[in-house]
Amino acid sequence: MVAPALVIPRAYGVAVSIALAISACTDDASHRELPSTSGSDADTSAPDVMVPGSIVLIREDTLLGGEAGLLAAGFLDVVFSMAGNRLVYLTNASSSWGAGGSTLDAPAVSIVGTPDDTGFVAVDQTGTWYRFVFDQRTTQPGLVAHRLAVAGEFIYGAVGAAGVARAPVDLSAAPAVVASPAGVLDLHIFDDANWLVARGEAGVAATLHGSAGEELTLGFPVRRLVPAVTTAGQSGLIGVGAGGLAWLSAAPGAVSKLGEVALDGDCQDATQVGETGHLIVACGDRLHDVDARDPSALALTGSSVLSAGKALGVLDYGDFVFVRGTTEVMQVALDL
Repeated sequence: MVAPALVIPRAYGVAVSIALAISACTDDASHRELPSTSGSDADTSAPDVMVPGSIVLIREDTLLGGEAGLLAAGFLDVVFSMAGNRLVYLTNASSSWGAGGSTLDAPAVSIVGTPDDTGFVAVDQTGTWYRFVFDQRTTQPGLVAHRLAVAGEFIYGAVGAAGVARAPVDLSAAPAVVASPAGVLDLHIFDDANWLVARGEAGVAATLHGSAGEELTLGFPVRRLVPAVTTAGQSGLIGVGAGGLAWLSAAPGAVSKLGEVALDGDCQDATQVGETGHLIVACGDRLHDVDARDPSALALTGSSVLSAGKALGVLDYGDFVFVRGTTEVMQVALDL
């Protein structure tokens, strides 16, 4: 079976169409391009509808076993996701999407690849932390972590009302709370004593040498922080939340806003698409394409309206973006 033609973003050169051979699909309808509504004959009654924009669906597969969990970059050209308590491997190069041998004792909440590229750390709904290296499993009791981040020899967790928890990356000890700003939903680590945390309605807060630094309230509750780089090579962070997205400039103890754009939907995640300067934002029942080439003038350039719960997490992977839904994963690209 041959998948729909794939359009490589023009930012990587001349647009090229490639046919992907996919043998693991369940039926023809599960691998399709989203229909365009830019013409007069557009069918807007379909559950997944393309409004004028640039997001092209390459592949879509159902993940059995419940909610797909969070996506995380892995090793050996693999991206991890979780289907309930079950590890799933994804790759953009073949039809090898499928279940791995690693399982948790309860459904996963968060997952991240380990820095030595040999495994991953996950946290389940009971607060148990797991480290998998090939077939070896290590567990420690802890707190439910909405997001995980790796820095040096430590894994950090955004543990909500309790603040920030930290454990050795090998989980040789249980995670312990190291800071207690209330309502931490995500975090970005500068170094062991300095980080930026997303705190929902309270905005974002930066620490300096372990002490409170600057705080910044945005026009929406911030639930996700995503590293990004401008086309000029300047590092920044994307703050994402229900109804909006902002480009932040942050350093130990300091944070400021360069630009902000309002977005429809319950926005939960974003990713930068290669070197295009564009962001794809997952907002529950829709994907947004945001032009961020100028962080001070963020602009919505298109949206793909999907079924409810199909866009909960996104992850850039070269020319592609993986999109996590409640019970499926999609692979999309931008046609710029």
